[in-house]
Amino acid sequence: MKALEQAVGVDIGGTNIKLALVDSNGSILNKAVMETGNAWERSSFYLKLYNKIAEILKPESSWQHIIGVGIGVPGLVDSARGHVFYAPNLRWDGIDLKRELADHIPTSIRIGNDANVATLGEAWMGAGVGEENIVMITLGTGVGSGVLINGQLYTGQGVGTEIGHMVIDSKGPKCVCGSRGCFETLVSAKAIATRATEIIGEQISKKELKKVFASAKKGDANATRVVNETATYLGIGIANIINIFNPSKLIIGGGISMAGNVLIEPAVEVAKEYSLKAALERVTVVRAQLGNDAGVIGAGGLFLRGESNDKN
Repeated sequence: MKALEQAVGVDIGGTNIKLALVDSNGSILNKAVMETGNAWERSSFYLKLYNKIAEILKPESSWQHIIGVGIGVPGLVDSARGHVFYAPNLRWDGIDLKRELADHIPTSIRIGNDANVATLGEAWMGAGVGEENIVMITLGTGVGSGVLINGQLYTGQGVGTEIGHMVIDSKGPKCVCGSRGCFETLVSAKAIATRATEIIGEQISKKELKKVFASAKKGDANATRVVNETATYLGIGIANIINIFNPSKLIIGGGISMAGNVLIEPAVEVAKEYSLKAALERVTVVRAQLGNDAGVIGAGGLFLRGESNDKN
């Protein structure tokens, strides 16, 4: 029997980096986590990344046994060139990541935006299996997004989609991108924590949002108001996505998605008010299924599913 092809998937986060050895069935054979550390000290960072990849390749595999390393980066990425325009959490600005990594990693390399590769993971092995037209949004510290059209990752002229910077309220909060009222400024973990602090009257951190959602489930008035206001903005964003992309499935991932139906159900009800009926009837809104593994599976899938503009 022919051996399954293997690739390494790397999901770079601001705090931690997840790595996995993935086969062409989408199965994780080995995985590891390392601290992101001072990623801006790139030479030492690349060496640490090489060593951690080598660690998960042992003992059964080696560099010769994998067809490449796929990497998801939290920032604006030109996937065709492997160029990172801007990754603020890593302090990367205008980095030719693929070219620089090629001096350290002895195999083919493909780069993608982290939300794009998570979308690929869900399409391959998670909530989007069997679907050709998918939009995924990741609700966490920020709001990421990925789009599959006719089974292919949509990257536009290289950068892809930044649904988190779709303007929902032109007079809304200032965004890090320089605009106002971006989707991210209204439904991210940071935005919800700010809203909760204002409504509840005490400091609420992002880590305490689970308690807010739990209180809303129990009927607490202030917590319910926080959730309902968030659901309104989320629902408007979902409607915009449905009207623009006409997907068969809209997948909601990221830490905020763990709030579950207390947030997602009212958001879908709001979306119904603003969506075109013909598009709404053809879409299903679901939570992501792969959790923290979506990024590494999708990054491996940059090779194992052939989803790349760069065939080198």
